[in-house]
Amino acid sequence: PRVLLHVAPAVAGAAMASGVARVDLDLDEYRDRLQASLGPGRAVMQWMTTRARKDLARIVLPEGHNATIIRAAVQMVEERVCRPVLLGRMERVREKADAMGLDLTGIEVIHAAQQDDARHRYAETLFEARRRKGLTRAEARWNLYRPVYYAASMVAAGDADAVVAGIEANYPEILRPALQVIGVREGVRRVAGLHMVAIPNEELFFFADTTVNPDPDAETLAEIALLAANFVGELGVEPRIAMLSFSNFGSARHPGSMKVAEAVRRVQERNPELRIDGEMQADTAVDPRKLSDVYPFSQLQGGANVLVFPTLGAANSAYKLLDRLGHAEVIGPVLMGMAAPVHILQRGSTQQEVLSLATVAAVDVQARKGG
Repeated sequence: PRVLLHVAPAVAGAAMASGVARVDLDLDEYRDRLQASLGPGRAVMQWMTTRARKDLARIVLPEGHNATIIRAAVQMVEERVCRPVLLGRMERVREKADAMGLDLTGIEVIHAAQQDDARHRYAETLFEARRRKGLTRAEARWNLYRPVYYAASMVAAGDADAVVAGIEANYPEILRPALQVIGVREGVRRVAGLHMVAIPNEELFFFADTTVNPDPDAETLAEIALLAANFVGELGVEPRIAMLSFSNFGSARHPGSMKVAEAVRRVQERNPELRIDGEMQADTAVDPRKLSDVYPFSQLQGGANVLVFPTLGAANSAYKLLDRLGHAEVIGPVLMGMAAPVHILQRGSTQQEVLSLATVAAVDVQARKGG
């Protein structure tokens, strides 16, 4: 599909230029329609791309020497989804770009070690925020030589709109600095991860928490559900949330299933209008026939589109199995609950995955601005 999205518009453009084509096409519109026709995953990404283009966000990528990041940044400019900023030595970035035959026009490159004024200002802000948590001024200054701290500080200071990072790091190595520098959103106690999972001939599903909380208690599960509902709602989709377990509505009395039922109660108490139910088994959540025939009292008639798993292991395993064995298209991870947009790549992400997450970040920026 990715080759098709580039080759077909190119062929159409050549046909128009040569006079072979009998009609003129808007190539951007043609590409957009072609992408949307390839399934729910492509459709939602096209919606996000269109929205991102309305007001280009300044997105900083701290792993600027990485070849995949450079290729993705070039594509971000070509597809007009954001204004990418790479952190790294200009000569090294340019050398890699030249070796790949890439043009860096439209991409800003910043070498943090040479930005003395900004680096000292960011370090002082970090020290003031964390001096009563054991951080010394010297440590704060040293941290700002690290690209992830510099990138997060740019966003915290309003010098950039979002961070996309993690292609060369383990997830906590990016999350920890982001939490220290940017922190969580007002009214939020903890963050959580979400993946969008597009299954052929099905609607788009949202899985949480896929990246952060290993063994959430009832309160944490409730917060994960509310964060997911907010994200899905910002996409213009009505969230229908299933809180998953090995039990259906009390069929197996166990502390594990009871905490899920308690999480449902807490969410309903805080947002009575939200469509949420559980605890329920995964197949029940996505089987409209079973819900109507066996559980007609459930609020999720028609099936769920948001699946909140009881543990990180369950959620993480589920989306990865669907990705590898179920021919699903997976988009993410989306980091929910941060005070400013920070989205963390899986280590070793592909160029398309970097582009997709940057597009998600751009839409996140606009949603926070009310755009």
